[in-house]
Amino acid sequence: MILRLAALIAALALTPAFAADDPLLARLAGDWVGNGTVRTSVTAEPERVFCRITSRLVDDGTALQQTGRCGLATSTGSVDGKITARGGGRYDGTLQSLASQGPTTLSGRARGSSLVLRSEFTDARTGESAVAITTLAPTSDGGYRLTSRRETGGGEGYGETDILFRSR
Repeated sequence: MILRLAALIAALALTPAFAADDPLLARLAGDWVGNGTVRTSVTAEPERVFCRITSRLVDDGTALQQTGRCGLATSTGSVDGKITARGGGRYDGTLQSLASQGPTTLSGRARGSSLVLRSEFTDARTGESAVAITTLAPTSDGGYRLTSRRETGGGEGYGETDILFRSR
């Protein structure tokens, strides 16, 4: 879950030649504080999650590098990821977080003003291969909302994440 959160956070860019001018990428760059909920399965109670993330444009503006920490009542861990624009509204990257064993592979597309990413990872809790779909959507107040729903590898049902990020 934290992984999906980070992956979501780590996402944004357009075409490589113009990524620095891309409003979606520019909107995600900065210092962010996020809070929301994580549910590890459909039967689990939601847990509060808090994050502090720094997102910087790198590689001549064609990529977004994210670092920070996220924490639940039961655990905390670092987030480190990079999303690269591949042209044609396509993105890919990797993310390392507490929620996964090893790196998470990210791929996705811009859809309107949002970024939708597919995250493939090995769940740190269950050891299962898992896939989550994450959306990063701008909010009217200058922040963004990260939502994620696990599609596979959820054990007793698929989990969900909903985090609202604001500039710090």
